[in-house]
This record gives sequence, structure tokens and C-alpha cells, in this order.
Amino acid sequence: VERLRAMPGVRAVASTSELPMASMNRNGLAIEGVSWPSASQPFINFVTVSEDYFRLLGIRTIAGRTFDEADHELGTGAIVISESVSRRYWPNGTAIGARVRFGPDVNGEWSVVIGVVSDVRTDPAQPAVQPMAYGSFRQAQWSSRTILVWGAGDDPGAWRRPLEATVAGLDPTLPVTAVTPLATVVSESLSPRRLPVLLMTAFGALAVILATLGVYALFATATATRQRELGVRIALGASRAQIVGLILRDGGGWMAAGLGIGAIGVLVIGKVLSGLLAGLDPLDPYVLGATGGILLAAGGIALLSPLRKALGSDPVSVLR
Repeated sequence: VERLRAMPGVRAVASTSELPMASMNRNGLAIEGVSWPSASQPFINFVTVSEDYFRLLGIRTIAGRTFDEADHELGTGAIVISESVSRRYWPNGTAIGARVRFGPDVNGEWSVVIGVVSDVRTDPAQPAVQPMAYGSFRQAQWSSRTILVWGAGDDPGAWRRPLEATVAGLDPTLPVTAVTPLATVVSESLSPRRLPVLLMTAFGALAVILATLGVYALFATATATRQRELGVRIALGASRAQIVGLILRDGGGWMAAGLGIGAIGVLVIGKVLSGLLAGLDPLDPYVLGATGGILLAAGGIALLSPLRKALGSDPVSVLR
């Protein structure tokens, strides 16, 4: 970390045992003076990080402090917790200074909560934050680490060789598994969910197309069957404006009824889907407005096309 931080163009360097993703290591939480039945012991995400981790990822300090070089392997175990953990287990705001322990070892050393930081959404597809606890990487060694480098420039690939050379300068046998932009890592973590989303989008588009065709066929047929009636009305003195108004009023009534029933269905289904659409409004006015506009346009075209033919017909031939 020190060597990487000294490289030109590097703004910050941090290390972590795991990136904040949907699937993370979870450890059992024990709080001094608090006992839980074994089946109800809380498990929360636990990672070990370096001092600059919070600054690099923009995680704010809410109370207390984060790690520094004083939190070494010979010092008292230091723990930083997220805001949601503090609210849940120390609702009166006394998390700082509390003694906690993570892991299955019931006889392990107690650590002290030294700080509270803002929550992190570990799963971009879910709106809820996940409770997090952080340990100092100087006090808990893991078999592998992820190094985060915040560097200048728009080409992350340009950092590959300098990073690999720096690691090789320490130990040529250390494997560097990947040098990847963080945005790519997040995108790849969401790839298993893309196919269901694409399928749902395709089915939604197909439903709109089928509904549009159905509306057009229904109104076109209904108007076409009234051509003789319209011819008789014209022969008896009805003006073209009166005929157009009659058809649009009748069709508009049916269209309003259909859209009203559809709106009720959207409200019901929207409540069911609200928990599945992270960051999205199931009653998005733009989507609903566009869909309603498509159906109204289809209905209007279906009404006017046969009507135009009926208005152009000869009333005398219609009467015969």
C-alpha cells in the first residue's frame, strides 16, 4: 500500500479483505453483557480494511474515529461499525466504547468499537443497506486481499503493469489475480440478474403490442359494422361533424372504461411489485403515460379509419 501510494497519479490506496458486494463473509456478533439464544445470534457482514478505505470509497464518519496506525497487532482490537448496526444494537447512542467479539470463538479477545460510519448498499439491486462491521487489517490477517487504487486518468488498463510490477517487487511469487475497474466488478456481480430483467422487458413490450392490436381490432370492427347506420344518418341530414362526434363519444366511453379498469389493475399489481423494483417507481408517470398514449392513439386510428370510409360513401347506395 505504501509503495502504491507513492506512485505518480495515485490519489488514494486502500486494502480490504472483501469488496462490498451482495455475497460477503458474515460473522456472529457478541456484545459484552448481552446474551442471545444460540439460534438468534445476529450475523453481520465483517471485513478488515486499511486506514484509507473509508476515505477512498466516500464512507462518512458519523461518530468516533476510523482506523489509524495505532491500531496495530499489539494494541487493543478496534472495530468500526455502520450506522444501521449502531441504531439496532445501541439505540441510545452508546456504541462507542462498547466491547464486542466476532466469530465462533467464545473465548476470544474482546474488541472495542471506536467509530460509527455511514451505511453502504452492498447489493445495487436492493434498496436496503446491509449492516457492516470493519476490523483493522493490521490486527486480522486474511489469506487474500483486494487492493483499491484511486488513480488519475480515464484508462484503468494503464495501471495494470505498474500495479503488477509493484507487487512483483515485493514478492515475485505473489499472484495478482486481476486488475479490474471497480465499475466492471459491480457490473459483473449483476450479470446473473440481467437475463430475467431482459425477459420481463420483452414480455412487457409484447403485452403492450398485443393490447394495441386488440384495441385497434376491436374499435375498427365496431366502427365498420356501423357503416350502414352512418349512411342512413347522413341520408337523413346528419352532418359529418355530428357523425364524427357520435363515433368519438361512443369509442371514448369504451376507451375511458378500459383505461380505468387498467389503472385499477396497475395500482394492485404495483403494490405487489414494489418490493422487487429497487429504486424504481412501479407507478412511474412517464411509463404509464406513454402506454396510455399508445393505446389511445391505436383506438383513435381504429375509430377514424372506417369512419372515413363511411363518410365517403354514397348515402343513396347505402339506402338501396
